[in-house]
Amino acid sequence: MRQVTDQTAQILERGSFETRLVCDVMHGSERVAADVPLTDWQWAEDLTAEVKSSGSATIIASDPFGRSLLAQGTAGIFSAFRASVVISQIISAGGYEERVQLGWGKVTENPRGEDTVVGDIVASSLVPIVWDGLDRVIHRHGFSSPETPPQRGSAWNEVRRISGRPIVQNVPDVVLPGGLVWEAKKGGRLAAVQKLAELLGGRMVLTARGELTVAPAQLGPVVGTLRLGAEGTITQIDTEIKTDGVYNRVVGIYEDSNRNPITVPPVEITSGPLAVGGPYGVYTEYHSSDAVRDRAAALKAMNAILENSVGGQNYQVQIQCVTDPRIQINDHIRVEGAGLSGRVLSVSRSAAALMTVKLEVPRVMR
Repeated sequence: MRQVTDQTAQILERGSFETRLVCDVMHGSERVAADVPLTDWQWAEDLTAEVKSSGSATIIASDPFGRSLLAQGTAGIFSAFRASVVISQIISAGGYEERVQLGWGKVTENPRGEDTVVGDIVASSLVPIVWDGLDRVIHRHGFSSPETPPQRGSAWNEVRRISGRPIVQNVPDVVLPGGLVWEAKKGGRLAAVQKLAELLGGRMVLTARGELTVAPAQLGPVVGTLRLGAEGTITQIDTEIKTDGVYNRVVGIYEDSNRNPITVPPVEITSGPLAVGGPYGVYTEYHSSDAVRDRAAALKAMNAILENSVGGQNYQVQIQCVTDPRIQINDHIRVEGAGLSGRVLSVSRSAAALMTVKLEVPRVMR
């Protein structure tokens, strides 16, 4: 959860404030423009996406020398060939305000813009921009040829090496298994980073400061609360139940260190409402992992997949509420007045006063 002052937290919980979005424009490590107002903006975060954040906005700005600010190929401060943006949301009430940094983005598109010309000068430029999170930079980089980690002693060191980004080491380090090979393919470097995150026990995400860190798969403690009712900020809540991902049978496909198949029987649920012989039927998941190199590890991995699936059926709750810059993906949020809590899977914000939060909520099945 993004941190704010106590005063801002109280303002957000009352739900009565004004907000605006601004960005700093970066060319590499150089800040070329600061506090640029953004209009008609959208910002989305999705824990399940390959690139976990994206956004778009329109900039209306003037050059002090009366020149166009539209991107011209690789030229222009907002050009997708040069610009990154640091996005911040400003919360204000009365004479008080706080700036909350949401995250970094790499500008990927410059949709058609427009200049307003007065005489011989450009009075203002309307500049639309589209950006992705900085994980897009890792995705684009790729590997020139297949690579094996030069050392196996630290997954975090390997994340740092292949990503080139600063890290926040928030979970215990692990030794890498033998046989890992990073593929030379489109998106291969980001896939390697996510593989390392899996070994560390979660998904790799970017902090608001642009650092890589792990969003743990195990749900952590509640870090924030949204409230229903007259004193709350929730305006709508919808629930949906899906059986996708609720497996009752797991088949393992593994190889030992010599690339010989590891033979293990499927693991199954044989009693209760999700039994393979019951009305639910058979729902098979197939699992493989380079981290599994013997039969004991195979059975442990398969049972973990099965337990995670049927130990608690997850369902999704979509919430519309007053915008709150503190909330981010993988936060554990309690919904007061609804008797539930869950993991934030996605957050969608815009220039409107409301945002949409999707929670993954566990329902105990046995």
